[in-house]
Amino acid sequence: DSTLLVERANGRPLIAVAALLQHSPVGLLASRQAGIAAAGDLAGKRVGTSYATENEILAFLAASALPSGKFEHLPAIGDARRALLAGQAEAVGVFIGDAAVGELVAGGDYLLLLPRSAAIDFYGMLLFTSESFLQAHPETVRAFRAATLKGLEYAFDHPEELVDRVFARYNTQNKSREQLLFEARQLRDLARPAGVASGAMSIARWQHVVDVYTAQGKLEPGTDLLGFVYDPDAGGLGPFVPWMLGGAALGLLLVALGARKFLASKA
Repeated sequence: DSTLLVERANGRPLIAVAALLQHSPVGLLASRQAGIAAAGDLAGKRVGTSYATENEILAFLAASALPSGKFEHLPAIGDARRALLAGQAEAVGVFIGDAAVGELVAGGDYLLLLPRSAAIDFYGMLLFTSESFLQAHPETVRAFRAATLKGLEYAFDHPEELVDRVFARYNTQNKSREQLLFEARQLRDLARPAGVASGAMSIARWQHVVDVYTAQGKLEPGTDLLGFVYDPDAGGLGPFVPWMLGGAALGLLLVALGARKFLASKA
């Protein structure tokens, strides 16, 4: 995800090749019974996060005029939904593609708050490589990127086939077919919003992520990440950037299933 920026700033020579999810799947699930109707209502309340949700949730709350100190932060909360249902927190960071989260929201007792509502808009799943691999194998990177994006498109255009395969072979969480279809639709909406090319990344979006991480102290002011973004037209680094199933399993299967279809068609 967008923490790839921090990894690079910390000395790992990583390159962002494509954004497989244009928007992050992170959201904040809150209890209506606790009087929560908007992010501002979390003042003085307990907010639980995991390692995977913490950065975006804290940035979202800060952008909603709730900096640290105005709420009780419960980091590394573990099972977020269980903590919320048990009354251990009034709101928890979750992945919006999780069918169980959708069912809680549909029940009416909980609402889902999205960081995008406060202009916190991170990329989700990213395809990435290292500088050394790109320099040594530029055509491999170009071909793998193209095959991966073709695979995603195929999977999103054939959700029934995708879910049938997951249901038959990879359903380790014993989810229903309807739950898997819900999660496939959620990932599709995050991966290809209207008007955005598959895999696209923009300078402005990455600048936004840099600004958020700088405000959190995770990046130095003026961090120079020149060459971080891959340019598929040039076949190398762009000149820019100065500046689960359960989500994850489904995402990987989207790539694997679709990319295999694409590569087989070329054989």
